[in-house]
Amino acid sequence: MNVNVNVNVNGCVSAPSAATGAFCALTLVLASCGSGAQAKDEASIVYRIKFSAEEGASTSVTFPLPSDAALTTVQSAIAVTDGGTIDWVREDDQLITAKLAGHGIAEATFSVKNLKGFPEGSGAPEATLSFHQPDAGPGDLYVRVNKGGFPTANVEFEYTASRDCGSGCGGKRSWTFSGDVGLALQPVHMNYVEEHR
Repeated sequence: MNVNVNVNVNGCVSAPSAATGAFCALTLVLASCGSGAQAKDEASIVYRIKFSAEEGASTSVTFPLPSDAALTTVQSAIAVTDGGTIDWVREDDQLITAKLAGHGIAEATFSVKNLKGFPEGSGAPEATLSFHQPDAGPGDLYVRVNKGGFPTANVEFEYTASRDCGSGCGGKRSWTFSGDVGLALQPVHMNYVEEHR
């Protein structure tokens, strides 16, 4: 009998599908991969960017990129789907941004648990983004759209950094956006949430 066993980015072992007693043999191993508390310099990260345009339309969208401890890990491990490509671009004096390109639809995602390197703390991780509008609120950022065809693209964005370091310890910072964006450099107001446990 074959049982598929995968090792994820956290080093934990998981068995995505097993309906027989062979799964029980993994129970002890799986228990060690539970949702234990994170260290005070760790965070769980979700970064997702996507655009949707009319079928076949050559499109590129430049998005904010983490400007914190997650930056190099996101750059090295992000996965692009739907035939898209991703490049890292410096916008004037801004920090590095992510330029996602493709035809019609493209998406890039990254997630990891227990990413080290954030400043130690008992609240939300000190997550930050590039492409921020000057003298504006934490949810006020920029997106740049270049495309043929219709002069808008539907854009989706999420960056969430969360920490669970035990009872009363941890929190999250999260930016999300979904909506149509016009051509060229556009200011957008993202939904920004900061929570403390």
